[in-house]
Amino acid sequence: MVRGGIKFGITGVAASVAFIVARDNAIQSALKKQIKKSTNELKEEVKDSIRGIKAEPRSIDTGEFLNSVEGRAKDFVGIVSSDVPQALFMEFGTSKTHERRHFRNSLARKKRKIEEDLDRAVKDII
Repeated sequence: MVRGGIKFGITGVAASVAFIVARDNAIQSALKKQIKKSTNELKEEVKDSIRGIKAEPRSIDTGEFLNSVEGRAKDFVGIVSSDVPQALFMEFGTSKTHERRHFRNSLARKKRKIEEDLDRAVKDII
């Protein structure tokens, strides 16, 4: 008992904090999973572009460029890339060849879906 005043407190703080932490962990996990899925979808979009299935000109000669495209997702970042030298020349062109824009156009086509999928992944939890 407090003389000449009142005493108050907040109950359930520990449970509320635990709930928030669990939700935060679930959101992070869902986002990481969706980024991995979106990275794989973007990788396939780039490969379809190289195959000539999309708007860009076909870029298959030996198949080395097509087979070099890989997707990696780590934490909250997805990367679709190729480590062969001709990838840079195909993407940006040279003084003798036109740019093919396989990576940039694929991202432009998929960007809205990627954003919507990430948004949905969070909304499914909250």
